[in-house]
Amino acid sequence: MPLKNEYASRRIVAGIETGVREFPWQVAIALEGMFFCGGALIDNNFVLTAAHCILTDTPIEDLLLHIGDHNLVITNETNHVTRKVKKVFFHSHFHPFLLDNDIALLQLDKPVTFTDNIQPICLPDPNETYTNKKATVVGWGITSYPMGMPSSVLQKIQVEVVSNFHCSRIIEETIGPGMICAAPPALQGTCFGDSGGPLSIETNSGKHVLIGIVSYGLTGCALLPAYPDIYTRVSEYIKWIEVNAF
Repeated sequence: MPLKNEYASRRIVAGIETGVREFPWQVAIALEGMFFCGGALIDNNFVLTAAHCILTDTPIEDLLLHIGDHNLVITNETNHVTRKVKKVFFHSHFHPFLLDNDIALLQLDKPVTFTDNIQPICLPDPNETYTNKKATVVGWGITSYPMGMPSSVLQKIQVEVVSNFHCSRIIEETIGPGMICAAPPALQGTCFGDSGGPLSIETNSGKHVLIGIVSYGLTGCALLPAYPDIYTRVSEYIKWIEVNAF
């Protein structure tokens, strides 16, 4: 699926290919056959994504979610499913220009059945900052910038969570409580096409936790080595998620 447009989303630059079923909560969001954002399955009925992916003039009835997919151009590689969107829940204080409260819930038109390659990701502890934790961000974006092409196969990079205080000093911008920063070890990062995708950690017990949603970057696409990107901090929105989804 080609990308919808360059404004709508960000992509993985210089990532490596994921394993099939390695991230069974990953969702590809498409409009009229064109992939443009990612999301994360949090239960059998809801996908969490970035609010700026689904703008107010987006024709909701034409959205199609690919759940459990790995290679977007091979239809029988995995037993993935597609779903329409029944309803979108935007955060009431989402700011489309500042990207404050950049979070939205997509209600599926019908629930999914969990399988080996379709599983929900856990929500985070609201009291945990995850600073200095190793995390992973995934997406179907370009592997190089500016001349690269979107990847048909899901890509990943490892990043490290940076404290909001330290991040604000690096980027010389205010980092609000609803944001979380994570930096790669080298010239890597998110770029156009991966917005809404999950930033996750794996706990010592093997549980995978959704700590962030790809929101935006300040330097373009991985133009500076080890420079942090900005994600929506999911732990700040647990009550909002519970009210709207559960």
